[in-house]
Amino acid sequence: MNANDLVFKQPQLQGNGDDPALSYRSFADFADIAAHDRECEQLVLSYQKVFGESGVWAEEYSRQDVLEKLKVQLAGSASLRICTGTRSGLAPDAHPGFCWMQALDVAEITASIATIKYYETLGSPDVSAQLRSIIADRKVIYVHELGILNPYRGKVRLTQMLYPTLRAVAESSGLRQVLFWSVPNTFVSSLAKRGRFIKALETNGMEFHLGEFCITDQEDNAGIRWLVPERPV
Repeated sequence: MNANDLVFKQPQLQGNGDDPALSYRSFADFADIAAHDRECEQLVLSYQKVFGESGVWAEEYSRQDVLEKLKVQLAGSASLRICTGTRSGLAPDAHPGFCWMQALDVAEITASIATIKYYETLGSPDVSAQLRSIIADRKVIYVHELGILNPYRGKVRLTQMLYPTLRAVAESSGLRQVLFWSVPNTFVSSLAKRGRFIKALETNGMEFHLGEFCITDQEDNAGIRWLVPERPV
């Protein structure tokens, strides 16, 4: 089926707050964020807070752990976006939200998953064969992280976090499929349901979601338009 024959379907991204005290900024790679010391340190702290204070993930990452992730996961076709406060006293030590993505194949995705400490609690299952049955040998835009600090849930504009990041990676890689995973009853899991992504794989407590989009000349949502999902063959 040609993409032009598909009907656009925008995901229902709740939590699209429009707090004027929040602003958004993109970074092209690790060198870009590392050149901004304060923003980089705030990103590290945000990551530690989001996953360390979660009742689901309960993960502990050192500063070096997070920096090593960023070095690898912001290489090649990749993009990082942060939400930050613009007035004194708002999230003084951490960014309210962050998101980064990268163009990856199955081997690279499984290597990324292996760096997640929660994955170890699942027994570190090998999901490479199952992922290959979904995306074969193609690369997809893989969402490494989407994190929002609890006090800012419903305030951070999700379209401002996700869509510019998607577009940046899509334009540098030529890819139009996006893949991410989570576990049931999490923020990202509920986002996937509202967005009507395909649950392409469920295994060992992990849910992998797949979506496809095109880029238009329209200014809203960074020109991202979601296509009606089809089950992977």
